[in-house]
Amino acid sequence: MNEYWDPNGVRELVIAIVEQGVEDVMKGDPGAIAWLDSRGFEHWCAWLNIDPTAARESIQQRRREGGNIKYNEADLRRAYELHKRGVSWRNVMFDVFGYYSETLRTLLFRYNQQRNQSAAPEAG
Repeated sequence: MNEYWDPNGVRELVIAIVEQGVEDVMKGDPGAIAWLDSRGFEHWCAWLNIDPTAARESIQQRRREGGNIKYNEADLRRAYELHKRGVSWRNVMFDVFGYYSETLRTLLFRYNQQRNQSAAPEAG
């Protein structure tokens, strides 16, 4: 047996990755929400022998019930629109959320990226 391979340690790492991802989904992080529908989520579920469809349904149900959602779509959209009109990120965060943090800045950056990607015309 390879002395560097610890299956329990790997399993614990995978559990931590999935838990962090779900926590971020519950906070409303757009990147995490996109991850939930990705093959990457399925990959980590396979490591843990979890049915990804059942996991997604359970997580989405918790979100619909309002469990721990820290940032809602309306606030993220409002922040996006303010910044699009030229308001600095710092001022946007204070105006919409009442505080500034690097975590929130990262979340808004991801949200902006997704909005800009979905607004880009398809090449064809």
